[in-house]
Amino acid sequence: MDTKNVIAAISLSAAVIIIWALWFGPSPEQIKKAQEQKNQITQNSEAPSIEEKIEIKKTSRGEAMKASDRIFFENNSMKGSINLKGGEIDDFEFKSYRKNLNSKEKIKLLNPISTEEGYTLNTGWTTNSDVSLPNTNSIWKVEGNNKLTPNNPLKIIYENQQGLKFERLITIDNNYLFNIKQTLINNSSKNYKFYPYAIIKRNNLPSDLTDFYILHEGYSIIDGNDLDEIDYSDVREKKFSKEVDNAVLVQGDKYWMTSIIPEKGRQVRFDINYNKKYTASYIDMKGYESRPNTVIENSIQSLIGAKEIELINKYQEDLKIEKLDLIVNFGNLYFIVKPMWYVLDYIYKMV
Repeated sequence: MDTKNVIAAISLSAAVIIIWALWFGPSPEQIKKAQEQKNQITQNSEAPSIEEKIEIKKTSRGEAMKASDRIFFENNSMKGSINLKGGEIDDFEFKSYRKNLNSKEKIKLLNPISTEEGYTLNTGWTTNSDVSLPNTNSIWKVEGNNKLTPNNPLKIIYENQQGLKFERLITIDNNYLFNIKQTLINNSSKNYKFYPYAIIKRNNLPSDLTDFYILHEGYSIIDGNDLDEIDYSDVREKKFSKEVDNAVLVQGDKYWMTSIIPEKGRQVRFDINYNKKYTASYIDMKGYESRPNTVIENSIQSLIGAKEIELINKYQEDLKIEKLDLIVNFGNLYFIVKPMWYVLDYIYKMV
């Protein structure tokens, strides 16, 4: 009897997949067109490129953590630190998720870029003008609170020798949302144009990469009802760029995510590339005019953490980001798999 049930279940599942492929799946022409669009690179902009040259040194995580001063953050779900040399968020550890069932060691998602598993998030300003900007070697100073918590924002500052002051006000909630408000104060006598950006850098592929065609692991750009999925293998072959507004870029593993959520209502370009390391970035296309004795501001958000479906649904509502739930990869049978997840989750909570 059990064997018959198994055979029936397999047959039903196969029938659903075949029917979907025949009636709802994309045609070969649609697949080809989508691939061509995915590989298209937009270059018709005055916005400068983001160039960050860094030598990857294979140091241990412990050595990297001691190499420079840090400012720590913590909430109910995570803890970590921001490297004051460069201002990168490069240390992130979960409080609830362990490496394996019998281990006490917690999952570390972000790591200093000088390590084998380097994985970081950073933000900044770039320009076509000849002016000194903060880079990966710049030393940021803390102003005010010396620890970032949900009730205590963190401000770090950097000043160059040309009358420009850069500030970052960083806040976190009690789960996985980072908000980074960037302020640039022009105390010089010159006019400039600056473009805010954010960049995710990763040295190597995740150790548990599945590389199975029905499960996407890599990059996703969620643009309203439009979804672009870019595999790591695609990025190694060709750079990917797309101009959008009100969109989100996600770098997703099987269970974890890092993301860039630009300020709403502004045209931006997402760039995804591989050159000795994987990089995913956004840059504001219009930029901001900075005149003497003026202040410009831009805010960037990032979800860094676990792909917890109910929490992501809440962020989708709170942040008003349509289709943010696509951060979780339900595969091609999304309309079937997601309702099934809710049923299984309900059963799990009942037993």
